[in-house]
Amino acid sequence: MSDAVTLSVVWQQTSSELTAEIKQYWLDEGLVSSDVADQRADQVVVVARNSDNSLVALSSIEAHFSRRFQNYFYLFRTSVSRRAGGQLLSNQLLNTTYQELNNRYSSELDSPIGIMAVIENKHLARLYYQAVGARSQMFFAGYNANGQQIRLRYFEGATIRPLTTEK
Repeated sequence: MSDAVTLSVVWQQTSSELTAEIKQYWLDEGLVSSDVADQRADQVVVVARNSDNSLVALSSIEAHFSRRFQNYFYLFRTSVSRRAGGQLLSNQLLNTTYQELNNRYSSELDSPIGIMAVIENKHLARLYYQAVGARSQMFFAGYNANGQQIRLRYFEGATIRPLTTEK
């Protein structure tokens, strides 16, 4: 039987204790260096905890201008500990993150208009064969230079920024 997991939105609400816990999680999982962990801790949107209240997964974002799509997106990243595998947490993290950001969506010109994910995990890439993911509602938008899938999900009411040659 799998351990119950609880998701909590923490974006723009992180305390020094939570920041330290997030950094330790990344270091324990061997995902990022200490320097990168310091930079990314404030980018965490959702954390997942098991019944022992241990951090077992999280999602983070970074605002990113995509030259390919000529718009700003939140570049979505997720991490699920091996201790929490098999619980479809990646999709839960994605959908909870999307909902939080969608609720905060602003139509200002330089505001992100959706979420972009690059599928780096080869196992996950094999699972994402639908043009529009049934659980994630992210659509296939092509491949990057490394041959990794790019997936997008726009916020409700998002509009495409006018094409410019400035950026």
